[in-house]
Amino acid sequence: MTFPNVILLGAILNIFLAIIVFLSDTKNKLNKTFAIFCINLAAWNIICYLRDITGNNIYHSILYSSLSILPLTSYYFIISYLKKSETLQHFKYPFTIFSLTLFILSLIQVTRIALFHDILVFYLLIAFLIQEYCLINRFLKIGVFNERNRLRYIILATGILLVLGITDFVPALNFIRPINLGNIGNIIFSFIISYTILKSDIMPINYALMKIFTYILAATFFTFIFIFITLGFSVSFPTTVKAFISCMFILISYKILEKKIFQISERLLLAKHYRHQKVLQQLSEKYLNKNAEFNSLIKDTVDISYKILNLDNCGFAIETDSTPFNLYSLSKNCKIDNKTLKEWFKKDIDNNIYFRNGDKSIYLYRLENYNDNCGIFYFIYDNENFHDDDGIYLSTLINQVKGIMEKILLNKKIINMENIAFAGEIAAGIAHDIRNPLSSIKGAAQYLDDSIKGKDREYFKILLSDIERIEHIIERFQLFASRNEINKEIIAINNFIRNIKNRFRNKKLYVNNQCKNTNFLTDPIILEESIYNIIQNAFDSYEDNNENRVHLEISDNSNNIILSVIDNGRGLSIKNKNDIFLPFYTTKTDGIGLGLSITKRMIYALGGKILFKENPKGGTIFTIILEDV
Repeated sequence: MTFPNVILLGAILNIFLAIIVFLSDTKNKLNKTFAIFCINLAAWNIICYLRDITGNNIYHSILYSSLSILPLTSYYFIISYLKKSETLQHFKYPFTIFSLTLFILSLIQVTRIALFHDILVFYLLIAFLIQEYCLINRFLKIGVFNERNRLRYIILATGILLVLGITDFVPALNFIRPINLGNIGNIIFSFIISYTILKSDIMPINYALMKIFTYILAATFFTFIFIFITLGFSVSFPTTVKAFISCMFILISYKILEKKIFQISERLLLAKHYRHQKVLQQLSEKYLNKNAEFNSLIKDTVDISYKILNLDNCGFAIETDSTPFNLYSLSKNCKIDNKTLKEWFKKDIDNNIYFRNGDKSIYLYRLENYNDNCGIFYFIYDNENFHDDDGIYLSTLINQVKGIMEKILLNKKIINMENIAFAGEIAAGIAHDIRNPLSSIKGAAQYLDDSIKGKDREYFKILLSDIERIEHIIERFQLFASRNEINKEIIAINNFIRNIKNRFRNKKLYVNNQCKNTNFLTDPIILEESIYNIIQNAFDSYEDNNENRVHLEISDNSNNIILSVIDNGRGLSIKNKNDIFLPFYTTKTDGIGLGLSITKRMIYALGGKILFKENPKGGTIFTIILEDV
């Protein structure tokens, strides 16, 4: 391929990159301005191609016109990236005036004057040096690691474009004439900038350069093998057969040496230091916001460690009800089974432990209080040992993860306290707004007391009973809003069960009473309302009303009463285990999310606790434990 054809290919690539970047986010100003700049660079390549092919001087003037607006298009690209750069803002109008003036002069073929050439070269040099200075100035001021890394790429790309581009106008600097280095430079620039825009998680530039260098060495080595096998042997095989043999040899060799090549790349330029620093700072920056989630943090930790250390196996497992399982894992071979996980959870891991199991090197890190469960990070190499810097990196990473988790927990507690305070205000408002009309209803009912006779008297008693119940509920709303003392009394378990069954007389509620004691001490209204809320939620969890069966199991243990509400409905995800008791958290389309929050607060007021777990047969199991009753 001749060099003019290479220039044309470069123009096509620039246009292609412009389209890709623009379509990746059509509303982003950075993408738009870069696409325009790429088209400007493509015009530079196309005009150079036409000039070299035809030799027509008209293209010389058009080339200068395309070059004269390069500082303007590059300015809008750089300013859209730097945004608030006061230094660069001052050059908006000078760049616009100079670029448009030179553009018009080049079109009327003033380019034949030697002075015009010198002015244009000087303008291009000064304009790009100013923009490079602004980029470097931002780089020195910014502290965000990922942003600094991205700026390194942009500074490098702009520097390449400036240095190689100027050689097209100063022949003495181009040592490989007639090849135009400026055309090659703008292609390199477009590729680097496209990478930084399209890729959200870019590798450190030192590591990128090191990888390129390493794989160039590997490619050179394998090319030498290919030539040696294909042409060096005088064996009477056809060249195609020898070429096939050499290709197979190269593929097998590369597969065997792949890990060694990676290790060599680790040693060059101390790449691990940069990658480790990048990972630790990225995690810290990403999870500073209040909406960060545990699961997302765990997934990112596993993904990054697996990629950075080139591990054979990596994951995070948790143990619930003495049953371990992989929450998230990545593996080149087979995944870790539950039997192995169970053995790991039995190990005495204070913080971390390193051991060998056959040909495997294993690092385990314990993580307590992951959604009220114990968790373990595991990092595994097959047929290889961990280096000291790997251990330091993993220890630092896990400590940082623990710190981030503490921040997430603290943020959730703050949000929970704010929601509880707000819910308390709502509860107080509801109690106040209902109490007034209820007093009128009760007064009217008492006025009609003597006039109700016969069979209607039975219904009238139900009405008065429910009014009293509403009054008690209002009092409990006020309990949620304040911290008043509760009213405990000794109640009969059978009476408690009868009241609950009466409230669900038209539904399939099955009660299994295994209590040895017949009485216990509690606040009956609070307990009934709590159980009512949970049972009602259980019935609501069924999608088919014909199968909505709920079981209430009551048992005692020493001085404790245990009440379990069991259903086989659609269930709740275990990841929502800590959220379902938060005020305003709901999975119902018509719910407000206060039921379980009030229930939990009521149970705690009784001196008990409420637990939730998945039903192995499908659905959920809520358990209330009332202590010392």
